[in-house]
Amino acid sequence: MTPEINSQLVFIAPKRGINPHFLLARMTDLSVPFYFEPHYRLPEKVPDNLPNLKLVISTQDTVPSDLPKGVRWLAIPDHYWESDRFAERIPMLADIPIHDAGMNLRLEGIPDEEVLTATLRRMLEYPYTIWNDVLRYYMECLWHYHLLTGDSQAREKALSLAREALADRPEVAENVDYLACLYPLLGMADALPELDIIGYATRVCDDYLTHAPRLRGVLNNFRTSLEAGILRSEVAFQACPPFARLARITRERRFADEAIGQLLLLDKELSDERWGAWHLGCTEKRRTPSLWGRGAVFSLRGVLDTINELPEGQSEKAILSRIADRMVKSFVNFQTEEGLWRQVLDEPATRPEISASCWAVNALALAVEMKIGGGEVRAAVQKGWLALKRKSWDGLPVSVCAATTTSFDPDYFRYSIFAPASNGHFLASTALQILKLNKR
Repeated sequence: MTPEINSQLVFIAPKRGINPHFLLARMTDLSVPFYFEPHYRLPEKVPDNLPNLKLVISTQDTVPSDLPKGVRWLAIPDHYWESDRFAERIPMLADIPIHDAGMNLRLEGIPDEEVLTATLRRMLEYPYTIWNDVLRYYMECLWHYHLLTGDSQAREKALSLAREALADRPEVAENVDYLACLYPLLGMADALPELDIIGYATRVCDDYLTHAPRLRGVLNNFRTSLEAGILRSEVAFQACPPFARLARITRERRFADEAIGQLLLLDKELSDERWGAWHLGCTEKRRTPSLWGRGAVFSLRGVLDTINELPEGQSEKAILSRIADRMVKSFVNFQTEEGLWRQVLDEPATRPEISASCWAVNALALAVEMKIGGGEVRAAVQKGWLALKRKSWDGLPVSVCAATTTSFDPDYFRYSIFAPASNGHFLASTALQILKLNKR
């Protein structure tokens, strides 16, 4: 029996203006066996040949005329469609199983290109140009997709975001989020020569290196003294890659030296003695207590991106590669049986968290491309990617931890709020990395 034939629940596609993505994302997270068509579409009528169908759900202005005998029909108000709150009760209404193996197979079987297309469709609709790491990854993913496929729509959207962001460019980077946006902008500099991105990035980076406070040599996350005395790992993935890229483009070694020096200092301060992954931050006297998944894997990705920007033969590149190899091995060890990574990596009681899992697959796939790690790394990537396909709906990853900062409280990391669905930039970046890996 094919997985779709086993569907026990049908949602009739709601009218325009209703967005059911939170509801369907939660259904996906629970692996409830509901029917869907290619490209994550809901049917407009009850499909034929669903012998196990128990429940049909529609909007209140829709009456299914083809309801099979013995199947329950439920019309729900519009606001139920746009929330995940009603989702928990739906399986109980008709004794529908959760964590259904057939539904998992159906999701795993979605073509990789379809997952990527869904995430990119959402990126093409992204309206914001706030200087932060989300904007960085939206520009970066769209530009990389264009470079991989020649897609003109992705190119124009990436350039449009870049132009809009630079039209309101800050004269100084108030924090490392601003620096993060320089990374994709420098990658697009040749396509936007009139905007002098290289000159602008040089001025901003020089200013930040001159004025930002430091703790034991590590740059602060803020240019001012707002968080002086706190060292945070975000420097690794938000500041070091743009420094290294700027060094490669301008051939000014001082930027590469700074990127390398920052990573070596961060490794000394934040590396967990047992596992080799990095903690999120520290003060003069102690570190944050938990290996928070997303923060730890962001650090790995920052190390890998920086290595990629450094020229061959640079002696420190081998040192950084050894650090990356150690971190890669720790993430292979932390992968759960189902293929995901937890909110706190070394605490089995904490939940799997999807943004950390996306970035882990992303970073490990990049490590495979860079020939860091052995065959076990590629196996972890394949296992993790299947798990992520089970945990995303139409370009939205589900069960994602909200924004998290440094804290001495371990429960802060264990019990941070999980959103039902989130921006898909990390899923898009991961899908792109899988596309690149499969093309090799």
